[in-house]
Amino acid sequence: MKSENKSKKGFWVVIIAIVAVFALVVIASTANTTPKAIFYKQIDELLAYEEAQNHKSMKMNMELSMDIEGGEETKEMANLLKDAKMFFNWEIDNEAKEELYGIQLTKGNDEIINVNAKVDSASEIAYVNLGKIFDKTIAMDVSEMFEDRMTESLTLLQLLNAKKAEAILKKEIKNQLKTEYFISEKTTMYGQKVTKNGLKMSEYELKDAIQNVCQNLLGNEEFMDCFEDDAEVENVLQDIIDEMHDSDVSDDTYFEVDLYTKGILPEIVSVDFVITEDNEEIRIQMTQVSSEEYAYEIIKNNEKAIEGTVKIQDNGEQAKVEVIATEKGTTVKATASSNVVYDEELSEFDSNNVVNAEELTMEDSIVIYGNFLQSNLYDLIEQFSGKESFLSENIEGIE
Repeated sequence: MKSENKSKKGFWVVIIAIVAVFALVVIASTANTTPKAIFYKQIDELLAYEEAQNHKSMKMNMELSMDIEGGEETKEMANLLKDAKMFFNWEIDNEAKEELYGIQLTKGNDEIINVNAKVDSASEIAYVNLGKIFDKTIAMDVSEMFEDRMTESLTLLQLLNAKKAEAILKKEIKNQLKTEYFISEKTTMYGQKVTKNGLKMSEYELKDAIQNVCQNLLGNEEFMDCFEDDAEVENVLQDIIDEMHDSDVSDDTYFEVDLYTKGILPEIVSVDFVITEDNEEIRIQMTQVSSEEYAYEIIKNNEKAIEGTVKIQDNGEQAKVEVIATEKGTTVKATASSNVVYDEELSEFDSNNVVNAEELTMEDSIVIYGNFLQSNLYDLIEQFSGKESFLSENIEGIE
């Protein structure tokens, strides 16, 4: 009899334990499936950055190409973009405080544009190479614009990368998202039951939130102590506050983000971005097709305007994004690939035969102008315009 009671007691202990565990799972999942919790999670993921300032250098390269298919009206543009590729590169040395920029445009085997620049923060001088357009390196004093440029690039990058500052920034953003901004409702999408988790703010509320975040960060000593030069960070924040203060807003304009989720542990299956102004609505709806591909539609006043797909591949070393858009029988395909490398030496920059910008002679200007008229870039401009330009009409006067 005692053994039977002991057995029953053990049985109920197991049942109670199972129920308790189940209850904890339900409570935990419910606590994390509110619209606010779901959006908080997305904020944490979006503001998680590689700590680039811990590396000696960073080199980023990007390649972009586009193709168009459609009727006769797009034939000229299709021919222009065929076999055309654009390359961008940005390199930065955190120790030497140097940056390199490059823009190249090719069409087939022809070089259209090849411009490279080097910015030296110590001397506040920018060196520019124009490729075949000019055989000298042009040096320009950028001291007047240097502070703003560096503030917007390096300091903002540091702001997002500093882990402690990142945590404070996330907290300030979350504090501005009031409960009344969030909505939640059950709905059906593509035959499956989902939950719509929405964040909707008027243009005025969004402007007010941005100002409050920046103002609170300005007064946060712990945040400012994250940076070597807090004055630069103060300038960034104050510029944003001033810009928000001077901007005109309308109470009839709303911004909305809707995250559609399914399952007890919420999985995002679709995302909508909505702008409503004067009772007109533009909705961008993105739905996950696979782990790498998303389908999207741009809907204006309940009528589909554009549809397409976005495919993202990232193996950790190289990322590739392919965007396809179709509108009224015309399809545009854009492909961008990029990679980031850390702690490598910066590329060589040709700084020979330097001439200061203010010392350029009339002869230099004529050489630049003449080389431009004979370049593939000018031929491309002529082809695109479909007629002789003002430049070609006056070439004889220059020569």
